[in-house]
Amino acid sequence: MSPDKQKNLILNFPKLYRKFNPNDLSLMNSALYVGDGWYDLLYRLSGSLENTAESEDIDPHSESWPAAMQVKSKFGSLKFYCRTGKKEEQNFVVEQFGEVISVRPLPSNAYMADLISIAEKDSKEICEECGEAGYLRTVKLIKTLCDSCYKMKT
Repeated sequence: MSPDKQKNLILNFPKLYRKFNPNDLSLMNSALYVGDGWYDLLYRLSGSLENTAESEDIDPHSESWPAAMQVKSKFGSLKFYCRTGKKEEQNFVVEQFGEVISVRPLPSNAYMADLISIAEKDSKEICEECGEAGYLRTVKLIKTLCDSCYKMKT
């Protein structure tokens, strides 16, 4: 994601993205390893997570407040690594794609975990590059791309 869009997300949702520095978005410190096409999806998800935490009166300075740990594309869909609560209370999701097994944290709050799962599912129908309707495609890696972006990559 472009540095400007990353910075906008971090500045609009500073509690959720508190692990990331909006003034240092070099490749090594990038918060969001996804294309610009998923910006709107991430903006909605970020707002929903923070609104849920606020509506449940979660202390923003506590471990229970959601914290984005990593945001990336994997197997063509959004993967939003997010923690809430203490490590021993953390939930994890295990996914398998072919022979590859992936384990990542999900919030211990069931509603927040559902919000993330819905956004990840929705990402499989949104072009990661431009935000138009997309489909899972193989271009070196598996990505969700619209027809136009797919043609540019092949």
